[in-house]
Amino acid sequence: MKPLHLEVCGFGPFRRQQTIDFSALDSLFVISGETGSGKTTLFDAISYALYEEPLGKRSKKSIRCDFCGEEDSTWVRFRFEAGGATWEIYRAPHFVRRKLRGTGNTIDQITTLHRIDGAERVALAAKPSEVTKTIVDEVLHLTHEQFSKILVLPQGEFQKFLEEESKDRSKLLRKLFPVSLHEDLVTRVQQHATDLTRKATKLESVLGGSRDRLLGAERDQGMSHREVDAALDDRAAHLKSALADRSTSEAEQHAIAAGARKALEAGRAVQEKLERRVLATARLKRLELQAPEIRLAQAELAAARRGSRAVSALDRFDDLQVRTAEGRKQVEITRTDLVSAERAHTAASLALAQLPAIEAGIESAQNVLTRINERLPRLTQLSTARRHRDEAAEKRDHAAQGAAAQRSEVERLEASWAAFEGLDTRASEALQVRDEAVAAVQGLLRLQEAVEGVEHFAREVLPARQTEQAADSAEQARLEVLLVEARGRLDAARVRWKSADAARLAVHLVDGEPCPVCGGTEHPSPARADGALEVLEALVESAEREVSQSEAVLVQHGRVLTAHATKHDARMAQARAEEVRMVDAGYAEPVLWRAALAEARSREVSANTVWQVVREEQSQAGRVQKQLDAARVRLSGLEREHSAAAQTEASKAGRVTELEAAVGTVVDVGAAIAQARQEQAELDEKVHADKARCTALRRAESDASRTLSARQSQLAEQADKLQSNEQALEVADRALTAALREHEFADVQALKDARRTSDQERILADKVQRWSEDIAAVRRALEELAEALNGVESPDLPLLSAALEVAEKGALEATELRTRAEEAIARFDKERAVHAGALEALQEAVANSAGFIDLNRVLSGNNGKKVKFPDWVLSWWLDQVLVQANTRLRVLSEGRYRLLRRDGDPKDKRKSAGLDLDIFDAQTGHPREVNTMSGGEKFLTSVSLALGLADVIQMNSGAIELDTLFIDEGFGTLSDHFRDLVLEALDELGSTRQVGVISHVKEVKAFIPCQVQLHKSLDGSTVTVRA
Repeated sequence: MKPLHLEVCGFGPFRRQQTIDFSALDSLFVISGETGSGKTTLFDAISYALYEEPLGKRSKKSIRCDFCGEEDSTWVRFRFEAGGATWEIYRAPHFVRRKLRGTGNTIDQITTLHRIDGAERVALAAKPSEVTKTIVDEVLHLTHEQFSKILVLPQGEFQKFLEEESKDRSKLLRKLFPVSLHEDLVTRVQQHATDLTRKATKLESVLGGSRDRLLGAERDQGMSHREVDAALDDRAAHLKSALADRSTSEAEQHAIAAGARKALEAGRAVQEKLERRVLATARLKRLELQAPEIRLAQAELAAARRGSRAVSALDRFDDLQVRTAEGRKQVEITRTDLVSAERAHTAASLALAQLPAIEAGIESAQNVLTRINERLPRLTQLSTARRHRDEAAEKRDHAAQGAAAQRSEVERLEASWAAFEGLDTRASEALQVRDEAVAAVQGLLRLQEAVEGVEHFAREVLPARQTEQAADSAEQARLEVLLVEARGRLDAARVRWKSADAARLAVHLVDGEPCPVCGGTEHPSPARADGALEVLEALVESAEREVSQSEAVLVQHGRVLTAHATKHDARMAQARAEEVRMVDAGYAEPVLWRAALAEARSREVSANTVWQVVREEQSQAGRVQKQLDAARVRLSGLEREHSAAAQTEASKAGRVTELEAAVGTVVDVGAAIAQARQEQAELDEKVHADKARCTALRRAESDASRTLSARQSQLAEQADKLQSNEQALEVADRALTAALREHEFADVQALKDARRTSDQERILADKVQRWSEDIAAVRRALEELAEALNGVESPDLPLLSAALEVAEKGALEATELRTRAEEAIARFDKERAVHAGALEALQEAVANSAGFIDLNRVLSGNNGKKVKFPDWVLSWWLDQVLVQANTRLRVLSEGRYRLLRRDGDPKDKRKSAGLDLDIFDAQTGHPREVNTMSGGEKFLTSVSLALGLADVIQMNSGAIELDTLFIDEGFGTLSDHFRDLVLEALDELGSTRQVGVISHVKEVKAFIPCQVQLHKSLDGSTVTVRA
């Protein structure tokens, strides 16, 4: 990621829009400014544009500028290069715009992301979450946390990666380096090893259960696989022999059961024939008892068949008799209706004679209506004209009143405008005074850093140095005493050791023999040992180590004293330089500067107050001028409106005079119109009613004539039809008498009694025929049964059934025994196959699982160093980072320091090797923990580590581009020498990436010519760039 352009507005201390063109800056630049001017806020703005979050743990709720008013917007626009493309992000969490409806402003949140291809801008996203996701997943491939720790080293936080625990360092490395494949490999190996182990355990359980079921738990104990196979073969032979015996027994039992079943079936057949003969004899007797009933049915059927031939004449006679009676009844009804119709026709004719008088009344009413209809429109027009005349007069009076009031308003505003004469001159003078006051305050504020430095040195640094010198002197005296004491103990230990060595020689002295030391033959006082020689040698070595350590501690303390003095000298030189700067400005003491600053600020406040008053008067003058112009425009319009209203009134009055001449003198036009409309409605109603009455009279006379004619025609038709039916009835009566004689019926009632329906005749015929067929069939069956049972005895069925039951029970038991034998063989064969398969699978599983289980143990951390495979990969990546970091640290520390990854103790199996870091000190020849380094040393080391991390990521990841590095503070902890080394290293780094440094240290600003300078003011901070 390479920044190109940054714009902020209403963000942090920046109220007005500020712009930084990174493409115009050198590869190494410094950002400087007073405390609180917004140096770190520039990095917060970049982070907020990319991720909608400031750096680190800062809250995004506090990003809006405190100087902003309600109508000021807060936004940031950031353009940068990444992945070979140019991108631009715009985020406005507080954007002020005009309302789409109504008046006033409203607040919006706006976010956009564009990819810039030459002159083309491609919009990619417009939602905050979508923009952030695109930046993380597709553009930078870095999360907000990774960006904060790798590309930006924030103040007070960039040493965390150096000092944090192994597990915390592991979290960041896992996000930066590809170890997901290795973690997946460990998971898959572990899962496969677990599956193989479970499979082997399950197969062992299956194999043991199978042996128990095949041979029994007691016989299975302690048998080898070969012994188990032999026992299984014996068991199989025994089961097959038992099956053969069961099959033979089953065949014999089934043969006995078949003979018993055949004898029982023959006995049941004889018994069935005997029972059928008894039933047939009883049925024959019942049929013979039904013979009289059948003869009566035959006679009834014969009479019904004779009557069916004569029934047509009877039906004809009955039909004509009914129709003739109905015809006579209809003729009487029609004659009554004819009389009623004649009476109605006479009444309608009499009413129709009233028509001429009614029609004359209708014509008279219509003439009156015509006169009323001609007068009504003129009355309505007269009413409308009078109303328009009155309205025009009212508008004329209203316009005259408005014009008079507006003239008064114009005169008042002209008097107010005259009061603002000379305002521009006063405003120019007030602005000049205010600018001079602001410039005076700004000039004094530029000395604030120097004044505060002088006060800080006198108030804190100098007393602290005096306390530090006292503590260092006391510590020096204490260490010298300890060294003297250690040397005394060493001398005493050496004396005791020499004495013990002489005693060792004295043990071998013999009187009369020469001493190997002095050569004398007499030994009056041989030396005696003051303890074991080995113990005394250990005491001497321990004392020597104690003396060496005391000397080393004393030397180290001397270096500390030198470092403290160097650091104090640097601070004193800086304080003196700041004091000289203050004195050169004319302030011998800080209190004089503070008094001058207070006075300047007081003048600034007073000047601002005067300026605000003048600005308010300017605003009031502008508002009065606008009001005066608007009042003059309204007065002109009201005067035109009054003239037009007077002309309209005259025109309306002429129209009223014209209409009054046409309709006559009418005082109350509304009452006249109401009376005319009432008369019109009454006459309309009367005419309508009379016309309806005439129509009804004509319709009644016409309806009565048609009804009379219809009744006369109907009566003639019915009389003719009645005469025809009476003649046909006489003919039908003669035909019925002849039919009764022909078919032997005494009278009509006898014929009706013999008459049957077709269904009744069919039932009688079926009954006679069915009886005849049934009695014949029963007689034939009795003859056949008599022939079949000739000489046959009655069987004993209970005895035969008992014999069959015993035989079938024996056959069933034999079958069950044979089935059990087959099932036993099937279970044995199936279980033996399971046993063989489980044995083979177990042997294969044991052979295959050994390698995976060993691999899983190694990859899961169950190894000599207790390191899991992904952690080992991370440690390899960390080693690559340390190689790159040590390349720079070796230069920055002049070969003294080197970062090491701490391996686990091979003798302590309880702890695993992790990602902890140590620092190797070439002066002592031993590594130590990084927390023991001073602030300046930590700064050198953490900068080297961050650059090394960036180098490794850049070399191994094409997706992540680290073309920029921002460093916030830290140079104040370095001595002049090491500060120069760091700056030279950063300058060299600028050949491959852009480096931005935040610092208020003068030497840093002097070394880096390209500077982004921030200035505080009462209206917010501003940015200037000095190339």
